[in-house]
Amino acid sequence: MYYNFFYRIFLVFLLIVPSVTLADEAGDAKSSAAKINDLVAEGKYSIIYDSYTSKWYQKRVTKDGFVSNLTLGRQMLGKRKSKALIDQGYATNDPTGYEGAIYGFTYKNTYTSVSLYEKIVVINEDGKGFKLAGFFAQPAE
Repeated sequence: MYYNFFYRIFLVFLLIVPSVTLADEAGDAKSSAAKINDLVAEGKYSIIYDSYTSKWYQKRVTKDGFVSNLTLGRQMLGKRKSKALIDQGYATNDPTGYEGAIYGFTYKNTYTSVSLYEKIVVINEDGKGFKLAGFFAQPAE
C-alpha cells in the first residue's frame, strides 16, 4: 500500500519538475529579452553588445557593425511610448546550425514617429544566462 502511494508521488514529481524547470528557463529568457528591448529603446547599443550579446552572435557581427546599424536605423524613431509583448516562441535548433534553447520574443513597440514589430532572439550558450542572438524589426500595421 505504501509502495503504491510513494510510487504515485514519485511519478507526479517527475512530471512536475521538468515543467517547472522549463518555466524557469522561459522566464529567464523573457526577462533577458525585456531588458534588451529596454536598452534598445534607450539607445544603449554598446552596453547591449558588451554585456547582453552572446559569443555566438558576436562571432557573426562586430561591435562597430552592431552599434552603427542600430544607430543609423533608429535615429528618427524618437522616444518609445509603449511596448507590448505579443508573441513568444521556443526552438532547440536553428538553420544556422546552433543547437540549444532558443527563445524568440516579439514586441510591438510604439515610438514617437512609428510603431514597430521588434523580435529579440536569445540563447543560453554557456549556462550563465540568456543573451542576444538576433534582433529584427519591421514596421507594424
